[in-house]
This record gives sequence, C-alpha cells and structure tokens, in this order.
Amino acid sequence: MNLTCALLLFIAGYLVKLNDDEIDRDKRRRAELRHALIAIVSSLLILYVFLFGDVEELLMAVVLAAVFMGKVDNLAHGILAASVIIGFVMLGGYIDINMLLFFFVAAAVDETDLPVIRGYRPVLKLATLYPALLGYYSPLIAIVVFDAGYIAKSVAEKISKKH
Repeated sequence: MNLTCALLLFIAGYLVKLNDDEIDRDKRRRAELRHALIAIVSSLLILYVFLFGDVEELLMAVVLAAVFMGKVDNLAHGILAASVIIGFVMLGGYIDINMLLFFFVAAAVDETDLPVIRGYRPVLKLATLYPALLGYYSPLIAIVVFDAGYIAKSVAEKISKKH
C-alpha cells in the first residue's frame, strides 16, 4: 500500500465517522444533502484505493458485510455502499474470491451485536494478521489507517469541546 492510499483511507475513515455521528444525532435517521456529499466523497476515496491500494478484497468485504448484515440504515450509508459496489464493477476490478470470503466472514461477525465485541470490532482486525503473517501487509495497514481516521474524528471532537 502506498502513502497516498493510506492517507486517503485515513480521510475516508474520518469522513465515515463524521457522517455516522451527524446522522446518529438526528433521531429520524435521515440523510441530508451534506451527508450524501460526504458519502460520495468517501466512496471516491475508497474507489481510488481500490485502483491503487492492493486491498480490494478487504474493502469490498466490509461494504458487503454492512449491506448483508442490515447496517445500511440510512440514505448516506446506501449512497456510500452503492457507489463503492457500482464503481468497482464499472472499473472492472479483480477480486480474489477466497480472500473476499475470508474478510467478509470476519467483517460480518464484527457487524453482529455480540456483547463481547460490541464497539471494538476486533474480528476483522485480527483477520488482517493472517495475510500479514504470509507477508501481505496491505490489509493490516489499511484497517489500522482507516480506523485511525475513524478514531481521530472522535479525538478531534473531544479536543474542540475543551476549547
């Protein structure tokens, strides 16, 4: 994974958390225009990483798990998921089906509401260790960088509330 893709995944993680937080604050769970725009920007960043980041299986597995586990519960999530899936198909991306299924199962388990993993989503993170042990570090880097962006949004919010 190159530095550009890592940076874009960090930004995408930040934007996804930004959208999640804003939509969660709205009790009606409706997405407004700004949420749709953030979802489109996030999907474009993810599609760039599809093209140049060597983590297609991981990213597609996360999107598909969210769809199949019923976590796409508002328009912004739908736009993000549909844009990524349609964009990938239109770009003619290649996916190793075995790695896709491996990461899909891990991501789907993380999307369940098991008390022991709620809030942490450790299964997919642990799953990325397997390819890393085989010398394929891109999925591990991708999940760490995306999650760092996701966490950075919460940290930035806490810092801004103190000032």
